[in-house]
Amino acid sequence: MPQRHGPDEFFSFPGKKGSAVSLPPIKLFPYQNGWTFSTWIRLDPVTGANIEREKPYLYCFHTAKEVGYSAHFVGSTLVVTVMKIKGKGFQHCVNFEFQPRKWHLVTIVHTYNRWSKSFIDVYVDGQKVSNVEMSWLVNTPDPFNKCFLGSTPDHHEENAFCGQMSTIYMFNEALTPNVISAMFKLGPAYKSQFKFENECHTLVSESERRFLYDGKLTNSVVCMYNPIACDSQLCLESSPKGNMSIFVHTPHALMVNGVKAIVTYSIHSTLHSIGGIQSIFPLFGQLDMGQESSLGAADRMDPTVCSALMGLTCDLLENSLTIQQQFLQNKGFLVISYLLERTLVRSSTNKHMDSVLHVMTDDLLLAFLKLTKYLVNLPTGGVLLKHLFDHILFNPALWIYAPVEVQEQLYKYLASEFIQDANIYNNIRRVSAVLQTMHTLKYYYWVVNPKDRSGIIPKGTEGKRPSKDEIIQLRIHMLNYLKQLIFKGQGILEDELQSILNYLTTLHEDENLHDVLHLMVRLMAEHPSSMVPAFDLKHGIRTVFKLLASANEMIRVKSLKLFGYFLMRSTHKRKTDSLNQHNLFSLLAERLSLHSSSVSLTTYNVLFELLVERMANVVVTGIHPEPDSTFKLENPAILKVVATLIRQSQPSEQLLQVKKLFLSDLTILCSHNKDNRRVILQMSVWQDWLFSLVHMYPRNQEEHRITEMVMTLFRILLHHAIKLEYGGWRVWIDTLAILHSKISYEDFRRHMTKVYQHYQQQQLDASASREDQAYHPVNTVSAASHAASQPEPVQDSTVTITELPHSQSEGTTDESLTADDDVPVEVVDFVNEVIDNAVRKVEDSDTEANHMNHMNHNGQLDGVSKDETVKSKSEISDDEHDEAPPSVNHTEAQSTVHPAPVNSVPTHQGRQNVHGQASGTLGPDVQQGPGPTPQAQSGHGMGTGNKTFSSPPRAAPFRIPEFYWSHLHQKLLSDLMFVIEQDIQVWKSSCNGYAGFVANPTQTTKTIIDYVNATDNQIFVVNTIHMISQLSDMLIMACGGLLPLLAAATSANGNIEVMEPNYGLSVEQAVSFLDRIIGMADILVFASSIHFPELEQEKNMSAGGMLRQSLRLVCTTAVRNCLECRHRMASQPSSRPSSPSTPESPVMQALIGGVQPSTKNIVEHLGSQMNPIRDPEKLLQDMDINRLKACLYRDVEETKHAQFLALATVYFSSVLMVSKYRDILEPPSPAVTPIKRPVPRRSVIHSPTSQSRDNFPANTQVYNGHDEDGDEATATATATATATATPDTTATKRRVNRQML
Repeated sequence: MPQRHGPDEFFSFPGKKGSAVSLPPIKLFPYQNGWTFSTWIRLDPVTGANIEREKPYLYCFHTAKEVGYSAHFVGSTLVVTVMKIKGKGFQHCVNFEFQPRKWHLVTIVHTYNRWSKSFIDVYVDGQKVSNVEMSWLVNTPDPFNKCFLGSTPDHHEENAFCGQMSTIYMFNEALTPNVISAMFKLGPAYKSQFKFENECHTLVSESERRFLYDGKLTNSVVCMYNPIACDSQLCLESSPKGNMSIFVHTPHALMVNGVKAIVTYSIHSTLHSIGGIQSIFPLFGQLDMGQESSLGAADRMDPTVCSALMGLTCDLLENSLTIQQQFLQNKGFLVISYLLERTLVRSSTNKHMDSVLHVMTDDLLLAFLKLTKYLVNLPTGGVLLKHLFDHILFNPALWIYAPVEVQEQLYKYLASEFIQDANIYNNIRRVSAVLQTMHTLKYYYWVVNPKDRSGIIPKGTEGKRPSKDEIIQLRIHMLNYLKQLIFKGQGILEDELQSILNYLTTLHEDENLHDVLHLMVRLMAEHPSSMVPAFDLKHGIRTVFKLLASANEMIRVKSLKLFGYFLMRSTHKRKTDSLNQHNLFSLLAERLSLHSSSVSLTTYNVLFELLVERMANVVVTGIHPEPDSTFKLENPAILKVVATLIRQSQPSEQLLQVKKLFLSDLTILCSHNKDNRRVILQMSVWQDWLFSLVHMYPRNQEEHRITEMVMTLFRILLHHAIKLEYGGWRVWIDTLAILHSKISYEDFRRHMTKVYQHYQQQQLDASASREDQAYHPVNTVSAASHAASQPEPVQDSTVTITELPHSQSEGTTDESLTADDDVPVEVVDFVNEVIDNAVRKVEDSDTEANHMNHMNHNGQLDGVSKDETVKSKSEISDDEHDEAPPSVNHTEAQSTVHPAPVNSVPTHQGRQNVHGQASGTLGPDVQQGPGPTPQAQSGHGMGTGNKTFSSPPRAAPFRIPEFYWSHLHQKLLSDLMFVIEQDIQVWKSSCNGYAGFVANPTQTTKTIIDYVNATDNQIFVVNTIHMISQLSDMLIMACGGLLPLLAAATSANGNIEVMEPNYGLSVEQAVSFLDRIIGMADILVFASSIHFPELEQEKNMSAGGMLRQSLRLVCTTAVRNCLECRHRMASQPSSRPSSPSTPESPVMQALIGGVQPSTKNIVEHLGSQMNPIRDPEKLLQDMDINRLKACLYRDVEETKHAQFLALATVYFSSVLMVSKYRDILEPPSPAVTPIKRPVPRRSVIHSPTSQSRDNFPANTQVYNGHDEDGDEATATATATATATATPDTTATKRRVNRQML
């Protein structure tokens, strides 16, 4: 019934003889402007025996002479005829096949042009189907008195029309295609005069309404017959009042021989008479009621009732404008949705879930989708379409219990056809659609119930829900729909983004977050122009950091990707305002380490993408591609985040891989791009986190390799700072200081760990029972004495003492030593091993003490000599660290406080206190608690009786000791010097010859001086001079000092005082560094034109300080060369054939070996002279003389400083010359150098090609770093000359001096 598409009122033509509508005579046919005939027709099937003879006429307008216009059907084809003369005219067959029992709008347009061609256009259903040129003009003064509709004037039965016609219109102008198309959309039920716009408000569009109701169309109506406007057989002419009449007399027509005006009532009208469409609504509330079967008993509900009822409703909406208006006014979709929800709730409450399956069926969904397509194409269906979306299609309460196939079909449609339609997108309310979808995901389509963790009361739990996998698949379709909805417009809106952020913030179940977070990442990656500003405005970073606290790694990784895309597409100002205000980068490491004990390779990959802002579309789980030269450090703060994560992670193979990859990537980034190096150097205390990756004392090859990679990075960065950055030398100084604090703290931590273990051992030994061995909190370090003097021998311990974490290094208690009633066996075994190990150390200590006492009884002085002190300290340190790497031994006694002077190092008694108060040098901050006498502390009275322990003293706080050169300091210096020497070597190799001030200069077009004084190299030269200035005096002191060396060089028999390693450097190492420093000074100090007073002012040095440092450096090198020359001359057999063989001094070996290239240190000496000694017979080598000249003539404008340097140089050369004359006049006896202990050969300093490690003594003297006054050098030369003169040769020396002067 609702699918009736025709008009409710129409003219019915029976097709009998004489049946027609007879029109009155027309006095003048309106042909001047053309004319148009239009009506809706419906043909009945032809039932005659002879179809060829039947020609039912649509209309016929003739004069008495049969001149005029007509149109008839031949079969299913329309033929238009124009007769100009009787029996002669023009016919046109329309190329369209009319279907029987189907309503068609037929519009025939006659276009007349006086000076051009005339046409006939035929339109069917608003579309032009035929066009023909017509040259026959009907122009007659006779009236058209034979006018009929549905027949001809002769009233033959073959010419009678059989079918229905709706309202008939005739216009006095040729209508345009737009007007005809709009008339078709009005439908066959239209019966008005095109006068009032509100009569078709919901049928045509705005533009079409302008064509129909602009006033021209209604004024052009000359004839109109409406089936409603009839009185019995009389059909009233209904054209607008005031229009011109074309009839001779009255315009009304007459229906003859069975033609009737039929008026019907459709179901729409019937419903309207009983209350409208709302009378159907109560039926939707009775769907769960059982249907009566044929036996009369109530059976289960019919599954087709709901879909049939909804199909009826949709058909009514599609076929009636009145129903649409009623449905809109009564909010029909909202009512239906509410009634369906009640039905589903009652079914779920009664545990009749099968009824739900009978309600939400495929047929019901298809009915809704069919109505959707109709409303989309309906010009006025926008409001109804919104109601349908909001209350039906987007209502999860209706669909959550439906079959999964139905739900999947619905959400697939929403994600594909639905969103692709432009009309749907324009009519939909985007914000509400996004909000509804997020609400659906949150409360209905959750993967894990959010009630427990998120505190959200879920919905849709009463009945049978889809399975977890099905829910995930449905969520994919819903989010795809959401993505298409956002992408189709100009980007995301702020309220839409806020709803998504609210979802991610309020839910805490990882399974419920994965897909929504993935959608956010896609949106940020593909639509940044709208996402980034909205994300910043809505404080999306807060959501990111909330997600970073998730226990699921993929959630954290995707959150970092979202964060990375935001930073990548943000401006610098936006990044600064969003992050720097609260220093959010520092929070990254804390968040990422909440639920992970070790950083994974996947997390590192996304952090690296964040570092360089090269975000990948996929999550990389393996090793990412190697960066190239275009990669830049966009977010350098991530470097500290990665280093912090690595430092806080538990050791593992994966962590080792991540650390290697991080260092490798950082090395590549720094090697390829100087901007990356500059960015790192501009970071605050960047050395701290980079040094945190170093293993100060590597225990295996992998740790050694990691340390080498870090030191390589430092070499690259420091070389850049020295070469390209103003004030780069300060970076070098800061690096040394930070490294010193790191190593000192590590030594302190290791020392305190050993002290604590020793204290634990004594506590466990003193316990009488297992219960007494329970651990009590210890906040002090014991100064108790060692174990009994006669312990039982035990086997060597195999326990490896693990380093404590950095955060627990000070005041840390080792929980592994706790002894409770339920102590595991492994802990007891560990404690026993520690005890055995400590007892063995005590035995070794007693043995060493006896050995020292034996030495004192064999004629040694009561006081302890220097070499004895050094040996004692070395043995103590080695004994303490027999389980630690060798490099630990130099800080055990000094790591907590300032070291004691060299000559005050205690002997055996002090050695027993090493684990307690650090040989009594803890300083005034250490407060001794109440306890026994010193005899008890030194171990007396603890043999067989009960052991007595003193109250342990308070642990000294960590204080950074004075500076010393550790093995890492030496490697850092050696590597930096190596790259500087490489740069200088490049300058030399680019010249034809070395055209400096040194020997054998050659004239070339470009000399080394040109490179040194070039503008591009000024920063490099200044920074290197500053570095040389910082190192020179320290290295001179480490070599033994200028005075001791000069005294040895001018002594009669070449005696060299015992020299101790100073600043952690051995003599050989110091000499090696000194030789390399003087090689750089030859080029960068003496050959440059840098103004020294400016550099001195920058360092707050006294005037002329740098020149005096240079002179001391040159003099020290010259004295060392003199010593080597004396050694060579003394070692020649021909020089003194009668001299007995003299053992070679180890100190002399160190002085000589420091400048002699070997197979191990050949790389370190690439930039220096292979052999500084050219002629051993000379007092000073040519190189030394040239250096002295260069130093004197460096700044001749400064008269005062130049005179002082000249005077000091004269005194220095005078001392050497006097000693030389003395040796000539009085040949010296063989030198006997007191040797108290052998000095080991120089360990190889870590260069870019070396792999060994050094051991350095602990005790050092610290140089105060101030520039020495000029008078000191004068006093040095004078005192040395006086001290080396003997009474027998004084006169001779004076005579020679006078001659020389």
